[in-house]
Amino acid sequence: MKKLLFSTLTVLAVVFQLNAQVACTIDTTLIPAGKFSYPDTLPCVVRGVAYTQTVQFKIPASVDPVDFGLPAAIGGLLGQFYIDSIVITGVTGLPTGITPTYNPSNGVFLGGQGGCFKVAGTTNDPAGTYPASVAGTISVHANPFPPFFDGDTTFDLSALSGMGQNPFGSLSLDVINAGAQCRANTTGINTLSAFNAIIKTYPSPAHTVLNLDINTVDRINGSIQIVDMLGNKVYDEKIDLIGLMNKQINVSAFAKGMYTIQITDTNKGFKAKFVVE
Repeated sequence: MKKLLFSTLTVLAVVFQLNAQVACTIDTTLIPAGKFSYPDTLPCVVRGVAYTQTVQFKIPASVDPVDFGLPAAIGGLLGQFYIDSIVITGVTGLPTGITPTYNPSNGVFLGGQGGCFKVAGTTNDPAGTYPASVAGTISVHANPFPPFFDGDTTFDLSALSGMGQNPFGSLSLDVINAGAQCRANTTGINTLSAFNAIIKTYPSPAHTVLNLDINTVDRINGSIQIVDMLGNKVYDEKIDLIGLMNKQINVSAFAKGMYTIQITDTNKGFKAKFVVE
């Protein structure tokens, strides 16, 4: 395999751009077990409205060489590819006015360590989906396999595309017009409009704990309630939030059956059903 070379001037230009902006704060405790990044979906960007979101990620310490397209027989001889570093040289495809920054700010992420990625700004680009591409390199080492492999190599970052161990996942942003609903999976309550937020509840069926994940660019100043099929309120908690929240709700004392969790403030709402067994 031939080592890929990247331009020092390009890397220095990216470092200058990233250092000129406020970096995000790394917090890998937000990443659920078995995941390499969090959150995996971002709220929509409203045209003409300031936007900021942060994705936390951790670089795998190693990856399977088969995931890079090598035959399983050769992959077995090489063993795991241990990641030395990932170097990001740029991001393309984001809406105009939405700027990416990283921490570490030089765009160099070491194997087994965490980092974060922030997108922020204001755009007036047309409504639609904007998939982004992350450019850069990944340097790895493994067992030498002469004369084909000396133990160290560098791949283009696109080699991680589609891999389960890709810490950057598939990044895209949805731009919407003011007053439009972000996505169909955000359900309003009665005549209330939907939050511009990603709200997830799991698992269903739940046995002891219901997980509630919220990532919102709207301020949610209201309550979280759970009601049973007869309309009886079995859980009620005040909430005042912008950004991320991960909550575990104890449902071990709930009777078996169907429930509805609903989040409301003055003029917006969300609801979802789940089962307790």
